[in-house]
Amino acid sequence: MRPALGVLVACAGALALDESAGSDVAVSARLVLATDFDAATFNNDWYARVPLRRALARLVSDEERGVCAQWWQDWEHCVADPVAVPDDAGHAVDVTVRARAAGAVSDAEAERRYLTFVRDRAAAAAADGSLDASIRATAREVGDALGERGVEIWGRDAAAVDGAASRAALARAEVDVRRVLLPPAERKLSTAGSSFSYSYELVFDSPAPTAAETATVEISASVVITGITPSSFNANQAQKDAFAESIIANLAAEVQAMNVEVTNIVAAAARRRRRRLQAGNVEVSFKIVIRKAANDYAPGEDATLLSSVQTTLKAAVTDGSLATVLQDEFDDAGFSLTITVDETTSLAGLDAAKVTLGVTTPAPTAAPTAAPTAGKKKKKSDGDAGGMLIIIVVVVVVVLSAAGAGAFLVMQKKGKGAARIEASPHN
Repeated sequence: MRPALGVLVACAGALALDESAGSDVAVSARLVLATDFDAATFNNDWYARVPLRRALARLVSDEERGVCAQWWQDWEHCVADPVAVPDDAGHAVDVTVRARAAGAVSDAEAERRYLTFVRDRAAAAAADGSLDASIRATAREVGDALGERGVEIWGRDAAAVDGAASRAALARAEVDVRRVLLPPAERKLSTAGSSFSYSYELVFDSPAPTAAETATVEISASVVITGITPSSFNANQAQKDAFAESIIANLAAEVQAMNVEVTNIVAAAARRRRRRLQAGNVEVSFKIVIRKAANDYAPGEDATLLSSVQTTLKAAVTDGSLATVLQDEFDDAGFSLTITVDETTSLAGLDAAKVTLGVTTPAPTAAPTAAPTAGKKKKKSDGDAGGMLIIIVVVVVVVLSAAGAGAFLVMQKKGKGAARIEASPHN
């Protein structure tokens, strides 16, 4: 289908630059490398640091937040060049992840939107070994492509990233926000000033709209914790958000990178099965919802995701990291509660987790429709000044066109055979 649209635009205001201010957000965190890591080569060879920077940029890449969105080409800007220094637990590497946002970003938003995201994703990847694996793979790519010897420090038998120490260090990450003047290419346009009008014809191909199918994987599970009361927890969205962040932070990095959320969070007094539960234990049930394009879904991926979720969360329960993150999240949210996790019953709840798969097709977007026919009335509102001006210009154009056509006919009638028409001074 090939519709042609004749567009007449009249608006009050000339193009002007608006929202020229933005915010630079920097998340400062620390990773801990093994005590026998070759820190000297890491510090002296620029290429030795590339694998860590590229792997970290890829790990925290998030287009919606504007964090390392095009990590494969922007990694050098979005992850600052680090330095390794001796630390009690090994060699500490202070890293900074940078992002730029349009408009003003408050300290609270920076902490919620950037600090929590980068910290939790990096902590989970450090703990489950996926960050170390990604650094190793990147080192091999750089070595094979460029032949640089510095990357060989990552080709060691034991892991270079100390998962437990890094996770503890990442809990102390900080965020900083600075207001900046955006360059012209990043500014938004708005209208202000004098009036202007222009017209043009837009011709485009309009294929029938299609609707993308979405595969939704839902994993239902539960854990048992102490320190909360069901009624207060269920009525307090901030506590439920803290719980959700804690669950996501303990998922595998590749799952965190998907479109994932935790929903249907409900607390209930845990039943005391054969005296194994203490009074005050609360069972919190929840759903982990993962969505992706149906075309990208692989057969059996729901079972793979279930296994991944069970493995990582059970490990977090066993090693105490789930309790640690829960306590941190509740503390950060301003709740003076002491949170613990009942290991035995939580492991049982995760073992009993169930998965369901659904595919949905949203209603297709309507194709462009023709302009309203004459005679239909539109309600006038305070924001219709621009629309009224358009109507006025259209009416003037129609009147002038009609007048010109009439003059043409009259002149033809008067000068039969002469066929000479004066050029209009308005043309």
